[in-house]
Amino acid sequence: MLDALQLLEGDKLAASQSMYAKYILDILNSKPGTDTVVNRSELIQDELGVEFLNPQKYRLEPEWVIVLLSALIYTGDIVLSIPGNTIDASNFSTLIGTSLEDLINFKYIKKPKEWNLPGLRALFELMGLPQGQADLVAVGNDDVVKQLQTNLTIAVNDLVMAQQDLQAGITLWGIDLLSATETVSLRTKLDQTKAFLEPLQAFNTTGKFKNFRYGESEVNKFREGMGALKEIKLLKSLVRNLDPVANYLSTSEAVMPEIDPWVKKVAEVRERISRDLNDPKKRSDGAFSQQMIQILNYLKKSYVENYLKRHRKARLNAEEDKRKQNLMKDFRLKELQKLSTIELMPHQSLTSFQNKLAGLKSCFQLTGSELTSNPVCRDCGFKPIQEDQAMAGSEMLKQLDDELDRLHQSWVKSLLSNLEDPTVQEKMELLKKGNREKVAGFLKSKILPDDLSDDFLKAIQEALSGLSKIVINSDELKKALYPEGSPATPKELKERFSSYLNHLMVGKDQDKVRIVIE
Repeated sequence: MLDALQLLEGDKLAASQSMYAKYILDILNSKPGTDTVVNRSELIQDELGVEFLNPQKYRLEPEWVIVLLSALIYTGDIVLSIPGNTIDASNFSTLIGTSLEDLINFKYIKKPKEWNLPGLRALFELMGLPQGQADLVAVGNDDVVKQLQTNLTIAVNDLVMAQQDLQAGITLWGIDLLSATETVSLRTKLDQTKAFLEPLQAFNTTGKFKNFRYGESEVNKFREGMGALKEIKLLKSLVRNLDPVANYLSTSEAVMPEIDPWVKKVAEVRERISRDLNDPKKRSDGAFSQQMIQILNYLKKSYVENYLKRHRKARLNAEEDKRKQNLMKDFRLKELQKLSTIELMPHQSLTSFQNKLAGLKSCFQLTGSELTSNPVCRDCGFKPIQEDQAMAGSEMLKQLDDELDRLHQSWVKSLLSNLEDPTVQEKMELLKKGNREKVAGFLKSKILPDDLSDDFLKAIQEALSGLSKIVINSDELKKALYPEGSPATPKELKERFSSYLNHLMVGKDQDKVRIVIE
């Protein structure tokens, strides 16, 4: 149908190519002025009771005339007036809901307004397109309209995202990048610009832009909104660039003791960056982001060096781990573990030693490159803030070796002292001959037998069974000596200690009591 009426040029609508459409436009253009109209009766005449467009030449019925007029509306060449409405390119879709009878009985056609080139040029510039492309709209170039619509869609979507960003807040490293006043101002500009651009998405043909009513100054008012959008995009880009290292530093701070010089340095840098980020002029500087990355990466590098140093101090290396394993298998420890079955022995001292030895952790595979992606060792989870690093693991290992030696000697000495007690000696005669000989051999040599058999341990337990073990807790002792926490004279301390001992030994034979402090 369109092709028959010469309204097509390829697959595009080109009303100006149709001789029928030209006939209508010639009548319209023959009238002077811009507000003149062509009434229905000037286009359609009655011939023997049948209406035609130009009965002598074209003889097109009113239904076909409406197709021609619709094409001219679409291309922005005319405005159609029907009862109760006016249809132009901007509300072209109104035709769909209008009855054919109303269209056929249209009132008149008239010229649309002149092209608003100053306003269109300002719009193209606002959307980041060359101003000169606006002139192509006036000659029916739909390609530039498509490009404008693409930019409009992108801008509206970006504005929506920016509004959401403002709603959620833009933060970096726990710092709000926008003040409440700035947020309100930016949101107002975004809202106004979005409200301006959204309706323009309906202007998808050159004809519709014949009805673009905004002047150049009105369009230029929305530059502030596009500037606000640019500023928010810049901030979001800044956050994307800096957020990974900032998050890394936040985690790093949480695992370092507050007194660490590195933590204090981070606090100083954060305060400085906070000031700079709240300065719109500084943060809009193209070099600002790169400077911040360099500063934060320097802090990250310093942290890695600091953490590795602390890690090496807190963890045993491969050689030290072997020493720990050897200490755990040491004959002295094994003898103490067997002797701990004797009730009179100070078990707590052995338990304390074993806990300290077990607490020495080994980790010798951590590298700096691994730390750059995760601020905490994946193998051992070392967190300096949770561990006392007063002494290096290697030094602690040596100290434990010495402590084990002292502990072993102390226990042997304590056993010998108790076994030599006259009260215990009396019970020695009651032991079986073989066991009695083993205990006697120990008393004579002062050295534990190589094989601490169950029989030997049982024999010592039997010999010492007449002794009573009283365990004094250090906290309870302190409470007894300083009930009110205030200083005491030597005399008061003696009296309090004597009273405390007497209380513990009620009903017991003092000669058979052995006191152990744990």
